[in-house]
Amino acid sequence: MVRSLTWLLALLVGLGLAGPTVAQSFFDPATKKWVSYKLTPEAASKIARKKFKRKSVSYRTDEAPGTLIVDTRKRWLYHVQENGKAVRYGIGVGKEGFTWKGT
Repeated sequence: MVRSLTWLLALLVGLGLAGPTVAQSFFDPATKKWVSYKLTPEAASKIARKKFKRKSVSYRTDEAPGTLIVDTRKRWLYHVQENGKAVRYGIGVGKEGFTWKGT
């Protein structure tokens, strides 16, 4: 649950839809202690696994810049930019059968 919220918060911070810092805490099973920290865009980037970090990519679509496209099968969210580009974010999705469908 904490990991899911962290990903969502990292996404919102990255898109500029959440404040610059947010206090977070979680239980670290490795150290068996509660850890508190302020989540900044820099910290969110460190939390995300390398594969799912925000990245600018080439992306062909007929959608207007500013559109968000969710690819539930590949677990990517694309924020469409101009000139055939998009910012790609890794996302978590629900179990099979509970994923989003539609436009």
